[in-house]
Amino acid sequence: MFGWWSILVFMFGGEVSSPLFEFDYAFPRGEWVEKAECRGLEVSAFFPPNGVRPKLALRACENCSVKPECLEWALENNVHFGVWGGLTERQRFDEKRKRRSVLSLGDLIEGNGL
Repeated sequence: MFGWWSILVFMFGGEVSSPLFEFDYAFPRGEWVEKAECRGLEVSAFFPPNGVRPKLALRACENCSVKPECLEWALENNVHFGVWGGLTERQRFDEKRKRRSVLSLGDLIEGNGL
């Protein structure tokens, strides 16, 4: 198990000092990590200060061929910080809520035979 900061160092390369907080997430695996358009970008672009829009990170994600895989990894591992799969923290939260409501509606329809 690696901390999320270790993941960033792996994905973006370079020397990065430890963050104030350490969170354990599953380490992203698969070819998608190697193909990510964001490899080599400054890590801070994906974790801007509060109130600052991560424009550079979102721009890197726009045409990334592995954006869906990155997003799914972040959603499945409950990653709460930074830009992943072209979405900010708030956007990922909204996406998870939307998916839950769709699943709930599906269960309701199946349960009532509609």
